[in-house]
Amino acid sequence: GPLIAANDGTVWIANFHAMDYLRNGRLSAIQTGRGLPGTYVTTMFEDHAGRIWVGMDNVVWAYDHGAFRAVRHADGSALGIIFAITEDIHHNIWVRAGPNLDRISNFQLQEESTSPQISMAYMMAADPRGGIFLGLVNGDLVHYADGKTQTIPSNEVGNTRQIRDLLVEP
Repeated sequence: GPLIAANDGTVWIANFHAMDYLRNGRLSAIQTGRGLPGTYVTTMFEDHAGRIWVGMDNVVWAYDHGAFRAVRHADGSALGIIFAITEDIHHNIWVRAGPNLDRISNFQLQEESTSPQISMAYMMAADPRGGIFLGLVNGDLVHYADGKTQTIPSNEVGNTRQIRDLLVEP
């Protein structure tokens, strides 16, 4: 499952029925039914404020100061299975949920976009110049900014590679 090293030195490990964390040499867990508000953690991300954003089951949660806070559609419905989470330079949280790309600000869903390309993205990373990059299962990259997409095609001939991780450097 996903693994992140947080800025405070905590290492978070996603497991089925638990989020384990290693802090000060001690391994502990937040478990389903004992503080964990779901079962299956699909992805985790730490934002600029040290909150851990967690895709769990079909909901995205912000874990802050020991409490989980869900972000849902205005009607209360879940966003969908969470495949990737990142944060842009304006501190918007972007979530690839179900077939959509969702923008979250102040714990509220602000924008929801969909396209055939977005539904093929399983990796995301923020662009330090603005917008986000999406890594597609066909090996292409998509840059998304201001509601517009730009495709950067893979240079593989007979491409059979999919993007499994993204890291954007300043």
